[in-house]
Amino acid sequence: ARASEFMDEWKDEVATHYNYRISQPELPREEVVEGEKEFGGQASDWLGAPVDRENWGRGIKVAIIDSGIDPSHPALTGAEVTEFSLVKGSPTSSGHGTAVASIIVGNSENQKGIAPAASILSVRVLDKDGEGDSFTVARGIVEAVDRGANVINMSLGGESSSSVLEQAVRYAQSNGVTIVAAVGNEGQEGVAYPARYDGVVGVTSLDANGRASGFANYGKGVDVGAPGVGVHTAWAGEETVSFSGTSTASAFVAGVLAAELSQNPGMPREQTV
Repeated sequence: ARASEFMDEWKDEVATHYNYRISQPELPREEVVEGEKEFGGQASDWLGAPVDRENWGRGIKVAIIDSGIDPSHPALTGAEVTEFSLVKGSPTSSGHGTAVASIIVGNSENQKGIAPAASILSVRVLDKDGEGDSFTVARGIVEAVDRGANVINMSLGGESSSSVLEQAVRYAQSNGVTIVAAVGNEGQEGVAYPARYDGVVGVTSLDANGRASGFANYGKGVDVGAPGVGVHTAWAGEETVSFSGTSTASAFVAGVLAAELSQNPGMPREQTV
């Protein structure tokens, strides 16, 4: 397999590089979100998505590299979800990944995704606390590419660049796969990795007035903004929550790309970034 060959090339190099922490973005501080206009259940309307979009995403596979997904959630009824894990133990923090999935392929009246006909490949790289490392995330990228992903969503990040993670990003790009990633929620200059890498679509958060969120990181690597304040999403345990953060925004962009690719299957990857 291509992934196996690529991983073999890393063996000597991995030993000489640091394995950096990567995690879900911290939830935005409440005092920062106050004053920003929430989307509620209107984010798709704000983006101009038509109500009749049942076929958006058909034939496109979106990999969600995250904490796992709860495919039994009512919002994901009928969604095509394939799962595999690079982390030991059962997923106990799948709320974050489930929220991301509902934004992309939600299929209920109250949780309709941007590209509901897309298929989902859930790659679990984060533990029960939403924590992981750059080597495991890199493996997740390579596996997602090898398993046929067209778009990869990474609502996660770290402060430090890893040579291994960057190589995995380049591997995806060389295979025509678009990576979308959250820029981070610390409200500081300095976009998280992998969003900061060239060619990765780094996504910031906007509120319902179209203003950039005060909690979003900024600087080189921010490419586009999307809804990220008070968005109604699924969560683990059949819950629905009001979710804020660049994680949310990243999922919307991944969904839009899946929809666009399904409508224009011959579109070169360069036109999606």
